[in-house]
Amino acid sequence: MNKQSFEEKQAFAAKVRARNYAASLRLEGFKPPVSELPMTKEIIISKYKSQVSQ
Repeated sequence: MNKQSFEEKQAFAAKVRARNYAASLRLEGFKPPVSELPMTKEIIISKYKSQVSQ
């Protein structure tokens, strides 16, 4: 039997949580955002820094 590591369990839970959140948004009539790139802390900070400097 293959035991999962703690990191694998956390990744699975995060994926399921995101999928459930998107499904909840669709049920409420909102279009969930489609993100092709995983949003890391650095990507989010650079996104908002670029908006402030414009």
